[in-house]
Amino acid sequence: MIEKPALAATAETLGVQCQLHALNGPLRGQVFTVDRTPFLLGKAPTNDLVLAHNTVSRAHCRLEIEARSVRVRDLGSTNGTVVDGTPVQFRELGSRGTLSVGALDFRFEVKGHAADSLPPRPESFGPLVGRCAAMQSVFNAARRLCETKGPVAITGPEGSGRRTLARALLSLSDESSRRLRIASASDAEEIHAFATGALDVSGSGLLFADLHLAPAALRPTVIEALRMHVSGLSVRRLPVRLFLTFSDRAPRAAAEFCGECVTRIEAAQLTLPSLANRRDDIPLLAEALLARLCAAQQLTPRLVLSGEALEWLKGADYLQEVAGLEQRIRRGALRAIERQDSQLVLEDVAPEIADAGAAFEASHSYRELKADAEARFERSYVRWLLGRHRGNVSAAARAAEMDRKYLHKLAKKHGLK
Repeated sequence: MIEKPALAATAETLGVQCQLHALNGPLRGQVFTVDRTPFLLGKAPTNDLVLAHNTVSRAHCRLEIEARSVRVRDLGSTNGTVVDGTPVQFRELGSRGTLSVGALDFRFEVKGHAADSLPPRPESFGPLVGRCAAMQSVFNAARRLCETKGPVAITGPEGSGRRTLARALLSLSDESSRRLRIASASDAEEIHAFATGALDVSGSGLLFADLHLAPAALRPTVIEALRMHVSGLSVRRLPVRLFLTFSDRAPRAAAEFCGECVTRIEAAQLTLPSLANRRDDIPLLAEALLARLCAAQQLTPRLVLSGEALEWLKGADYLQEVAGLEQRIRRGALRAIERQDSQLVLEDVAPEIADAGAAFEASHSYRELKADAEARFERSYVRWLLGRHRGNVSAAARAAEMDRKYLHKLAKKHGLK
């Protein structure tokens, strides 16, 4: 039998109102009020919200209200708990978004959220920048975590800035004078050193990077060492703040291991979104990256991106997250500096689509060379256009004033569909 924990408080006494709007399943259209904390969701009849569905576990997850915020905690469910498309073990909810319990989707709305009474939030947290709702949610949660000393798990795609966020959290907290010691979870020696208390992290925060790459044979050792560290039972408890980072696209076994680590140490979890889901942030990111580059190199006048280059970056469908964008900006800046120009043009950030005039074949006719150039332009343009509209052919065709069927035919011709 599943027992409910004793009620800590009602939602009203904590100044927060949370509602769940069922979007699918047998409860579709119904609205549920989270009127207590914790608030349990699952298949068992003892839950506060009973979800009779074969993808929902008996005790699936729970909502916790604390300090004018709402957090969701997965209770070891079979099919997982997902917030705004990202699987989570423990996560603070924003003012609104989507919560998925198994295959059942809910739109949540949190009124009286602490963020509601704050002035407009800045577009940065340390060196990270972003205007989109997902990044603002990360920044808001990160600011709260600066006031705590507990462990933090940071997940997201490779190159999204997981280590940068960990450094920013440490530097903006009360421990601003400390450095961050990075240990690789794929390094057996460092794992054993941490487990035995021999890892040298005096006076620093500790980041266990790339947790999903930990060797399978050493995963039990990692879990036990983490548990003993946070409980104060280790051979030599390290007086540091603990950070974990891992990919949100890890294979299933590795993802389950990372989830167990987060659960065992009750780490707060932050999830960085993919750049593909925040393309509108690219101009802000590019500006920030150029500004930092100019400051580091003491460049005057400051470098700027041409409109054509910026539009291409916003639509490029193969940028490798923020790290890939930064790499293109740096290489483009070097090309602009070499020709003593203060503007990065399309050829600087996308040399692969630059006109390769020096490569003309003397044996080819004008008509053949023209056809080849038009084919290269056509492929590059269609790739850019579809990337700009996230693969939506209809939206891309409307924006380009093209026939949808013709655009689909071009995409298929160039292997883009």
